[in-house]
Amino acid sequence: MSNATEPSVAARSEAPGGLAPARRAKVCVFGRLRVIQPDGTICVPSGDAQRSLLVLLALRGGALHVEQAVDALWPGDSVERGNIRLGNVLSRLREMCGEIVGREGASIVLDADTDLAEFEAAAATVLALAATELAPDAVYADWAAPVRRRLDSLREHLAAGL
Repeated sequence: MSNATEPSVAARSEAPGGLAPARRAKVCVFGRLRVIQPDGTICVPSGDAQRSLLVLLALRGGALHVEQAVDALWPGDSVERGNIRLGNVLSRLREMCGEIVGREGASIVLDADTDLAEFEAAAATVLALAATELAPDAVYADWAAPVRRRLDSLREHLAAGL
């Protein structure tokens, strides 16, 4: 059941007035870890545990059970000690980069987009298009041949890279 005080998904994804989508922070895991804030400023989290948690959340799709996070970040720590350490890490991350991570029940959640998710979506689109014939209605048109050859070459490079 929805809480009347919580904004709907549509309300969270729109700017005031509903004119344009609101920008979200983005965690970038390709290259040096960084968080690009909605206003364009860049946050580079300090601390191994803070960086590791952000990468872990990005690699796991944005959500992770608290116990899994504790086990990954501090193997062998007790649950109690791990929970204290995790609370400290979450607090420091929020101080550095804003409200991009938090707890929801027994999970740690990332409230940001990731370049990894963008890459995976783009790769899926490319692979789907690569498997599709270009302009089948113009298969015999001479003017389409150069583009077909160029795309065949790109498909070969793509296949070789897989």
